[in-house]
Amino acid sequence: MHDNMICSYSVDLEKGEITIITCDEERKEKEIVHVTGVLTHSFEYVLRYNIVFSIEQLPMEYFFINNAEQIVEGKQSGWPIVYDNEKQLKKYLIDNEYKYIVLDSSYGMCGWVLAQEIEVLKEGWSL
Repeated sequence: MHDNMICSYSVDLEKGEITIITCDEERKEKEIVHVTGVLTHSFEYVLRYNIVFSIEQLPMEYFFINNAEQIVEGKQSGWPIVYDNEKQLKKYLIDNEYKYIVLDSSYGMCGWVLAQEIEVLKEGWSL
């Protein structure tokens, strides 16, 4: 997936799903990243032309390190859930098997998703 271009992405809030379609013109194939059981996500720097560096699952403790300020600010709005303290939030995420999935880019769109499942499918060129 490294150096693939993001052709499209969609977020279905009702179903709790995110689909990211990447294209590799050299190999004439696309990869479809399908994320389900989405609790929340954050994408930044979305451009018309975005190049993936990597999509990987990181240990949950990195979610708390990388998003400490956002977690504190979001708590008053019930984000990502209503909770009393950080320990309770961590327990909820672990007990419900959430994964911290990080999208790094070489150019453009980057961010993360808290979700229960991720699946990557490869297909021959059919766009």
